Amino acid sequence: MTDDERPGRSAAVDADRSPDLAAHLRAGVAVFNAGAYLAAHDPWEAAWLPLDEGPDERLLHGLIQVAAGTHHARTGNAEGATTLAASARDYLSGLDGHRGVDLGPVRDWLDAVATDPAAAGERDPPLIRVDDVVLGPGDLEFPAASVAAPHLAAARGDEETADLLRRAADYGRADLAGGKTESPFVMLTLEHLDPDQSDGLPLARLRDFVQRREQRDADVAGLFDPGEDE
Repeated sequence: MTDDERPGRSAAVDADRSPDLAAHLRAGVAVFNAGAYLAAHDPWEAAWLPLDEGPDERLLHGLIQVAAGTHHARTGNAEGATTLAASARDYLSGLDGHRGVDLGPVRDWLDAVATDPAAAGERDPPLIRVDDVVLGPGDLEFPAASVAAPHLAAARGDEETADLLRRAADYGRADLAGGKTESPFVMLTLEHLDPDQSDGLPLARLRDFVQRREQRDADVAGLFDPGEDE
């Protein structure tokens, strides 16, 4: 994606509504490391869109192209893979260690894709390290976990679960903003991403909590609806 294609590039950005860059960066890394390479593009892009030029913008722009280039290499689009690999290499130049991201293995991968995309596409890309840790979904804390979880579900083709996780994320963020540190939406999202947990139970409990909160919100909203006789 070029700057000309970026939605709202010239519009003023409301800093209070901009995505949490660190959370989106870590979420995208965890999604990428989980093997959902194209889906990693989405958390990174959400944080990239509002940024002005600078190291953060270049880092995220490069990682977005790493995700897309990797996807093209693995799906046999040699031209797309080589073009994006070269572009990503340029964006990431001089940024090793920025935001804690180890870009050495990523640059080696990009070189391999640019040289022989067919051969590179037959193997997995390197796992990305942040602060010397290979981040997986189970390593994330909230709010990064709430960013990654819906994208992982959508990458599996499970849009129903992705929608549930998005709704739960909204409630979890609201709870934390209100000082409720033991939010069930936070706890169950983290359990859902925990590789040692059964996937079904946290989701079933999360669905129950989301439905109850939505019902409560609807009941409260109804108190302020004008009556038929008014």
